[in-house]
Amino acid sequence: MSENTTKPRKKLKRYDIPGHAHELTFSCYHRFDYLDDTHSCLLFLEELERARDSFKFKLWAYVLMPNHVHLLLFPYVAPYKTSQILKSIKGCACKKYGEHLKATAPGIYQSYCIGTGDKEKFRFWQAGGGFDRNYGMQKQFILQ
Repeated sequence: MSENTTKPRKKLKRYDIPGHAHELTFSCYHRFDYLDDTHSCLLFLEELERARDSFKFKLWAYVLMPNHVHLLLFPYVAPYKTSQILKSIKGCACKKYGEHLKATAPGIYQSYCIGTGDKEKFRFWQAGGGFDRNYGMQKQFILQ
C-alpha cells in the first residue's frame, strides 16, 4: 500500500453573516499578470457589475492589480453565499477571457492552459479560496 505524500489543501472558512461586509482578495493563476491587459480588466469589471446586480451586493471598493484583485463588498439581501458570488465573477471572467485569447492569440492561450486534448483547461485564477475578512459593523470598518 503506498503512502499519500500530498499535503491536504487548506479550506477557507467563509462567514456569510447578514449585515457584514467582506474584504476579498484572490490571485491570478501562478501570479501571472493577466490583469495587465486592458481587455481582461474590462471583462472582469463587466462580470463584477453583472454579479452585483444578480447577487444584490454593494461594491464599496475594488482594486485590480496586475496579478490579483481586492474587493470590498456588502451583500444586502440575506441569505447569501460569498463563495457563489466569487464563483460567478471568477468563472465567467475566466471563460470569456479564455475565449478571447483563443480567438486572438492562440499561442498565448495555449501557454496558459493545463492538461492536453479533451482535458485541456484554461486557468485564469489561482486555485483556493483566497482571502476573506468580515467586517461586522460599519463603525468597525471605518475605525480600522
